[in-house]
Amino acid sequence: MIQDFLGVVGGLGPMATAHFMKRIIEFTDANTDQEHIKMMILNATQIPDRTKFILGKSDEDPFDELLDCCKTLEAARAKLIAIPCNAAHYFYDKLAAEISVPIVHMQRETVKELKSLNVRRIGIAATTGTICAGLFQNALKKVGLNYLVPDDEHQNKIMKVIYDDIKAGRETAKKELLKSMDWFFESGCDRIVLGCTELSVLKSTFSLDARFVDALDVTAKFVVRYFDKKIKEC
Repeated sequence: MIQDFLGVVGGLGPMATAHFMKRIIEFTDANTDQEHIKMMILNATQIPDRTKFILGKSDEDPFDELLDCCKTLEAARAKLIAIPCNAAHYFYDKLAAEISVPIVHMQRETVKELKSLNVRRIGIAATTGTICAGLFQNALKKVGLNYLVPDDEHQNKIMKVIYDDIKAGRETAKKELLKSMDWFFESGCDRIVLGCTELSVLKSTFSLDARFVDALDVTAKFVVRYFDKKIKEC
């Protein structure tokens, strides 16, 4: 039986899950296959849309499917569980209460990194579900960090990139993405947190600079350290 492995509740969306696995591999300072972290990935694409449920636009509750995946990984004896979907952390406390395996919390780990950067104001780029649930806002308030969420116009632009482009498998122009992000910098933000794993895919594709703090990358590095591996910066 596989032991000491990372369990991943994936498929939220599939491309973000593949990118998460890739980033864990890239961040692991390993010279052989055997030195990498063992993973079991459930590409659970059947889990209902988290944002639609949070916003009350769907009565399909993702919780039971998320819990079923976590219990499957728990039964397989995962050492740690990761859910590479920011909006899914709306259900984090309920999930954590039901299983014995620790689940890495994307927002809390990201805020720890932001706190260490001595930033003045943080823009939050995420799905409307993540924004409305206050997932990053609550974590940032707890450590006294100032933040900015988009107005309706700019939130709609971000959602278009996430849903109409990335989730739909269409190409996104770098110019269009940066146009959606410029508003944050013009409004006094010195960092933007990429709080949607679909945006994480674009960060890598477009080689966005250090002003963009990627919650998926932060989580991947947490996983590497949790399994007592050295971080390789890339």
